Amino acid sequence: MRVGTLVSVAISVAGAVRADTAKIGALVLDAETRQPVEGVAMTGHFEMSNGWLAWKGSATPNMVDVETDREGRCRASARTNMGRAGWHVEKVPEGYYRPVHGGWWEFKRKNLLGVWQPDDAVSTVLVQRVGHPIPLVGRSVHGDIVTPARVDLIGKAGGRLGYDFLRGDWLPPVGRGETADVVFVREPPVELGMVKDELSERTGRSYRQRVTMRFPGKDNGIVEAGTPDYSVPRIRTAPEGGYGPGLDFEYEVDKALEEVRRFHPGKAFAFRIRARRDEQGRLVEAYYGKIYGGLEVEGARGAVKGTYEDMGEPRFSYFLNPASLDRNLEWDQKTVLKWNPGAGRLEPLPRYDGHKLFLGWGSRAP
Repeated sequence: MRVGTLVSVAISVAGAVRADTAKIGALVLDAETRQPVEGVAMTGHFEMSNGWLAWKGSATPNMVDVETDREGRCRASARTNMGRAGWHVEKVPEGYYRPVHGGWWEFKRKNLLGVWQPDDAVSTVLVQRVGHPIPLVGRSVHGDIVTPARVDLIGKAGGRLGYDFLRGDWLPPVGRGETADVVFVREPPVELGMVKDELSERTGRSYRQRVTMRFPGKDNGIVEAGTPDYSVPRIRTAPEGGYGPGLDFEYEVDKALEEVRRFHPGKAFAFRIRARRDEQGRLVEAYYGKIYGGLEVEGARGAVKGTYEDMGEPRFSYFLNPASLDRNLEWDQKTVLKWNPGAGRLEPLPRYDGHKLFLGWGSRAP
């Protein structure tokens, strides 16, 4: 074959597979049995960039809709000039929870035809069965819900702020809660001295401040969830033990005059409150709950006009099982219970009001 013919063949082969093409696959399995799951709707997401035309705005990604076969497999391919591709799980068969995504890749190299490598990338997606979902007490404790504007709640409570998980409210003088299931205490700042930043030649005060979060009572406490990332819900059952007394939060202006916050972003925790044992040491009362999306203590405006407190408002979202000794924390995703102080009991919130408390959690809202 002559050189010209060889060139023509190469060009035709290259034209058959577009440059920047990525090929991805998925294997969807039942998380418990590890058997393939057929009929899972998947969307391959292939990111694009406008490059030097970025002033026109973001480029629309290439999307490919597929469905898993009897073996739980599916494949998709499309162009991505960014080398980023992955799966969205759109729909699962009845009786399963839908995961947030099905895996992502960042490709680093291409073959001679410009196809991203490896071209046989396959992610394993585990889907979990619905177990025994129940109504739960739920609350998102942050400025949008509890306080219209960020206010130094810890300072308002005299430096020691308690929260009642069952009634979903702070203790007086901030709210109308009755039992301090958890207490936030702000310690006095530790002075680290006056410092000068050599680069900016700024001079300022370096200090550190800490807020402690403690669960009163010997058998009460909090523990970080040790569940896999694919778990939906991430905490289905509270653990029997392993609960620590609490967590710490810090705010610091370091010696470079930079602000540093140390808190617990994006983490999931289980907690136990109101634990009580009988004379034989048996646990006869306890309530279990979970915290999603992490915990933090944010800055807020002080009680005196024009002042600001670096650590003034705790923020977290939680669910609580109101049945004593029941460790089931699988929310039914439709019924949120809230304390009615007038009636003196828990009552279901209207569906819309209950769901808007947890907007942003998507299918991982347990």
